[in-house]
Amino acid sequence: MFRYKDEAELFALARRGRRIQEILEDEDFRLVVENLMREYHSQWEGSPTMASDVREQCYLQLRAVQELLRALRRTVDVGEAAQKEIERRANE
Repeated sequence: MFRYKDEAELFALARRGRRIQEILEDEDFRLVVENLMREYHSQWEGSPTMASDVREQCYLQLRAVQELLRALRRTVDVGEAAQKEIERRANE
């Protein structure tokens, strides 16, 4: 995966992954995300069936938060892979 990445770039990817992991594990960040998800879901559930524009907006907001979390987790995964590559290269 990282065969052609230079060492500085690998270290930067690994560092970024660790930092994002810290953010994802941060209690305050998690609370904010949980509250957002709960708020959007509550708005969606509480909206009248005929208010499709409100329901659609809530759905899109939920999806945006989910996509943000997926992107952050992908960054962590890349960072972990970069760290493994750093370690592999150190053992060569």
